[in-house]
Amino acid sequence: MTRIMIVDDKENDRYMLEVLLKGYGYEVTGAENGAQALEFARKDPPDVFISDIMMPVMDGFTLCRELKADKRLKTIPVIFYTATYTSQMDEELARNLGAREYIIKPQDPEALVAKLRKIMEERVPGENAQPPLGEEMEFFRQYNRILFQKLEKKMAEIQKAYDTALLEIIRRKLAEEILGESEEKYRTLIQKIQVAVVVQGSDTQILTSNSMAQELLGITENQTLRKEAIDPALHLFYEDGIEIPPEKYPANQVLATRQKLRNFIIRMHHPDKKDDVWVLINADPVFGKKDEITQVIVTFNDITELKKVGQALQISEEKFLKAFRCSPIALTLARVEDGVLVEANHAFEEITGYSVAEALGKTAIELNLFPKPDERPIETLKIKKQMRNIELHLRHKSGEPRTVQCSAELITIDKSEYILSTTEDITERKRAQESIRLMGLELQTIYDNTYTLFAYLDRDFNYIRVNLAYARADLKHPDFFIGKNHFKLYPHAENEAIFHRVVETGQPYRAYAKPFEYPDHPEWGVTYWDWTLVPVFDAEKTVTRLIYTLLNVTERELAQEELKKSESMLKRTQHLAKVGGWEYDIENKKISWSDEVYCIYGVSPEEYDPNDMKRDIQFYMLEDREAIGRAFNSAVNESIPYDLQVRFVNARGKNLWVRTMGQVDKKDGRPVRIFGNIMDITEMKNTQEKLSKLNEELEKRVKDRTAELETKNAELEHLNHVYVGRELRMIELKRINSELEIKIASLEKTGGN
Repeated sequence: MTRIMIVDDKENDRYMLEVLLKGYGYEVTGAENGAQALEFARKDPPDVFISDIMMPVMDGFTLCRELKADKRLKTIPVIFYTATYTSQMDEELARNLGAREYIIKPQDPEALVAKLRKIMEERVPGENAQPPLGEEMEFFRQYNRILFQKLEKKMAEIQKAYDTALLEIIRRKLAEEILGESEEKYRTLIQKIQVAVVVQGSDTQILTSNSMAQELLGITENQTLRKEAIDPALHLFYEDGIEIPPEKYPANQVLATRQKLRNFIIRMHHPDKKDDVWVLINADPVFGKKDEITQVIVTFNDITELKKVGQALQISEEKFLKAFRCSPIALTLARVEDGVLVEANHAFEEITGYSVAEALGKTAIELNLFPKPDERPIETLKIKKQMRNIELHLRHKSGEPRTVQCSAELITIDKSEYILSTTEDITERKRAQESIRLMGLELQTIYDNTYTLFAYLDRDFNYIRVNLAYARADLKHPDFFIGKNHFKLYPHAENEAIFHRVVETGQPYRAYAKPFEYPDHPEWGVTYWDWTLVPVFDAEKTVTRLIYTLLNVTERELAQEELKKSESMLKRTQHLAKVGGWEYDIENKKISWSDEVYCIYGVSPEEYDPNDMKRDIQFYMLEDREAIGRAFNSAVNESIPYDLQVRFVNARGKNLWVRTMGQVDKKDGRPVRIFGNIMDITEMKNTQEKLSKLNEELEKRVKDRTAELETKNAELEHLNHVYVGRELRMIELKRINSELEIKIASLEKTGGN
């Protein structure tokens, strides 16, 4: 059942409308004013509000504004149902505030219910949730203008009623009745007049009063009959709060001045009544035949509600003034005829550098505010009546250029035209926007040229945008992906579950070297990807978008596999060769060992820290430690490499021979690290010792054999000497014999000579 809240300070009007709506099946609640309605609605919201406008405490306009500012209540339709606010301006303000309908009393019941049904049928969730009239100053300006008009109209009506009806009727009729007609008719006339009337004699005693006066002033019938004065418990106050002395009471003023009293406003306080009453008093003297005052006719108009409206108007004006002065946006008011500035707030001082005192009475040209005179708001307003959010260039008092956003419109005050302007300094915003624009271009350049794959998805995993790298990875154009679903193109149950979890939890996800096979390219085989999925939230902290980034790490993974193989092979080789590698970071004084070094030392990486170098050197034989320390320090300080073979006892007590070498690595001419290796050469040393012993034994054997050979040689030499001497003699004899034979032959040829 539709629940309707009726907001109206008039109980009869509220009751009649409640009966009507209940008869049509609606559930109805009521409130006496806007504040009460707001309180009730926040506890138990209705489906629709039907509100009067003119009400005490909080009027209908303010109620509507408060409702539209409340997150919970802003979507509830508001219908204004009024008999006092009937102008086009009233209706415009109501609709600007977000009212759904504006109905003027009275309405035919069926027509009213038909409109209500139509409104409920056409109701759209969120409709009028944000009224276009959002600026505080604009609301108060329109609101105050309407209230001023209503107040002026009400005062005029009161004055007109008094001047045209009251004076004519009271003075003429009472004078006639007093002079010639009966007392009874006179009293009857007084009672019928719809205004509080008290007739006092020249001694201020009450001669007669009507029921309205008795109720208003606390006068009883007995008091009137006994001619008593007004109740002494009643206190009268001026508008400024000062109590009125008896001599200044209306009748006493008329008796003292012999003049009419007009529009005398006072506040009446009676201890027996809950609230004070404001009244508008007019008093007229009645003169006798001798020009003496015989009576004073005093009329009282209850203007309490009007006064409340005036107080509300005053509060509204104070709010307006406060909003004007304290607004962070510069507000100015300038005359159209000469462009002179007549009002400005503190924000104007910050934007222009001119104090309000300096600026008032001068024009924008005199203040040299606009580098381009044709940009002045007045030039635009000559063509059209208003301008909204126009960017202008402003010159600060210091000469510094500023960029501002200006809105202005023509308004009329006391029949003169003015320009009401709002100006906001957007210099920093423009700079930030330019910075963001440049950053956007940079990001776009990176986005288009990076090797990283980017995809922008909605919460249902449909592509919104991809970069060129993403499209090229599958040999496609970026436009191919737009609007398509990621898992329709690349089905993957595990990844789809991850995507859903990111949307549900709002937590990003990162994957490393995750294998993937392109459905359309089985020939590519398994590829590996590092990827992240980051959620993007809206103002309500709901995930609406996803940023999906990927990096192809297939080559890295394959290289790591090869590296692992190489490292495994190196470890096996080192183990077989009993060679371990180490590295010392000179700057950080940190040393790291390969597995084989730990093996040579007879320790495990879990139980031994190699950075305790004093402990490390204890593994070397005492007589070798000094040489090791000297060589290492020379490498650190002088970049001198070393290669030593020393004795070593490992943690298991095994005696070893090791060969340790160190080589310096430099950067910018400065040593930064030492890298080297340590080799178990125990077997080599043992082999060398065996070879040495064999060499010694061989040398001894050679020596002994040599001595033996030398003896034998001496003997041979002696024999050789004997045999060689004989041979030489034989050779000599043969030579001599040959020579003799030659000489004999020669002699024979010469004949014996």
